[in-house]
Amino acid sequence: MTIPFELPFGAGEVPAIAEILFQFAGEKTINDDTRQRVATRAAALDLKTITPYCGSLQKDPTHQSAWFLAVDGTSHGVTRQLLLRIALASSPASALFPNSVLIGRMRTTSNREIVANTVPFTAANTEALRAFAEKVDRVFLPRPQGGQSAIAVGNRHPEISLPAAFDAFRAIHKRTGLNVASIAACDGEAYHAGLWAAIRSGWREGYNAEAGHFLVTGNTSTEIAHSIAAAKEAIRQAADYTKFSTDTSHLFDPRADTRHREPYSDTEVEDRFAQILTPDDAGWVLEEFGTHSFTPLEIKRLAVKFCRSLLLNEDLYDHINRVKLQSASRSFDFEPSLDEADTLTTPKELLFYLHWLRARGRPAQLVQPNLGFEGTPLEELRARVSGLAAAARYCNATLSIHGSGKQPEVLEAIGRATGGRWNYKISSELQLQLFEAPDGDQRFLNEKLNELPQDLVTEVRRRNTEYIIWVADHLRG
Repeated sequence: MTIPFELPFGAGEVPAIAEILFQFAGEKTINDDTRQRVATRAAALDLKTITPYCGSLQKDPTHQSAWFLAVDGTSHGVTRQLLLRIALASSPASALFPNSVLIGRMRTTSNREIVANTVPFTAANTEALRAFAEKVDRVFLPRPQGGQSAIAVGNRHPEISLPAAFDAFRAIHKRTGLNVASIAACDGEAYHAGLWAAIRSGWREGYNAEAGHFLVTGNTSTEIAHSIAAAKEAIRQAADYTKFSTDTSHLFDPRADTRHREPYSDTEVEDRFAQILTPDDAGWVLEEFGTHSFTPLEIKRLAVKFCRSLLLNEDLYDHINRVKLQSASRSFDFEPSLDEADTLTTPKELLFYLHWLRARGRPAQLVQPNLGFEGTPLEELRARVSGLAAAARYCNATLSIHGSGKQPEVLEAIGRATGGRWNYKISSELQLQLFEAPDGDQRFLNEKLNELPQDLVTEVRRRNTEYIIWVADHLRG
């Protein structure tokens, strides 16, 4: 344990917070009502140097007279994000945070002697975040969403956008009873930023964490093999996430589709079907899909188009399953993407793809088809989404849709066409856009993030929150 030369906040404010904890938390189990009471009383203290995030309040599992609380501490104009531990002086130090900083020993107004410690608690303090989420309060760990609707929020600067996202999720939950909370990696580390934002906001209703797009590409078998190996390593490193999105559409054979400018003839399809499937797989696919209103030729065309992609997704699914066995949470959502196909996804294609995976023990909870938003009349789009949503529901899956600047009427059409079951992804809309500073500052945005004025960050978060709520309102129709 170390003692700082300069305290991160006024130590004299700690006993007042401690007195509230002893009064309302005491020996009781802490619940949301307790946290609300503590928040109400803390707000009346008129604290100058400590901003408590009372939704994070939890007892130290190693001692009943010790509490953890996420706070902002301000000293000499500098604000730091911290995890504060307040305990009776007779309590042992927490083994969960061995490098904590001693703030001091002091007495409350009821003459209890207490000791206060802190550790840095930013989105970058991964060890502290993990210790809190895995050892103090596991409710903040992400979990799969399964079939429920969600708004997946991704941003290259999650430490700015995710607090706003959880504010929006809370507002939506209060107004509608729906939990649409989901976060997505977007060219950066989202998992720990999600833990950090969920803990500080006190979001205990659960949220999904998408690891990102695992893309397989390449022009030769060697290149594809290298790409598969890279994707598997990326999956291994993302073991703690609860949703995995794969894109193996590079392995589609587009000429098996009659919409191709040079489609295979029926004879060529027959030949390729016999070449790429083993006799056992060929027999299985003809029998399995013969009962789903597919003609034998349709089955063979779809198998030729998708077989390589599907077999690779089976392999990736099994790899994810093995990786998750070593993580804190073993369950996960699987989302294959057909979005990069050369042609729009049809309901029959989606049904074929999803049923194949489900029938062979690798069910997809979500799927991203090629919807073709650009230039599509609204009624045509609604009919297309409706057909795809029905195919997805038949396989107990939910459509995933990328939301890039959709108009209100488009969102409402999606909401109605999907029957209110959607996974809507937001990224670019929340991206903080900063141009060169007036003083000629030429640094990249990520070099300037720590110097952004707090009022600017607050305004950006306010707009992010309002936008997510706006999207949810329109998707609900």
